Amino acid sequence: MASLANLIVQSKKVKPHRNVIVERTLHVIANISMNPTGKQEGVDEEVIKLCASPFINPKKTYEQRRLGCSVIMSVTILLAGKKQTVADKKIVKNLFKLLQGVDEDIRINAKQCLINISDLPAGIEMSVDTLSKDLMILDELY
Repeated sequence: MASLANLIVQSKKVKPHRNVIVERTLHVIANISMNPTGKQEGVDEEVIKLCASPFINPKKTYEQRRLGCSVIMSVTILLAGKKQTVADKKIVKNLFKLLQGVDEDIRINAKQCLINISDLPAGIEMSVDTLSKDLMILDELY
């Protein structure tokens, strides 16, 4: 999985095909991270920080947001994945922004990511603090 994450980083040099390379690579990483062994490998390779987190930005393409969120959702099932996510406040803020969007499948994945990290005391504190700005979403989530 490390070489796949590297491919995303290296794709910055290939401007005309960057989005295609990123989306296909994220798709492979998302599929790998669905498997229990892949989840652990994702934690070990820090795919949340390396490749998923940059793509849950609302300015990214629909597919990049969907796949980035899917990777985070899969890897945060593991305790170490939850800890990696909570370690970066920007990830939680971007997940909140995705919850405010209109794309239902992305909203479902973002919601599950926040539910996953809420297993940690720091995760629920961060989630509630961020979501307190929109009580309807907070109510929907918890």
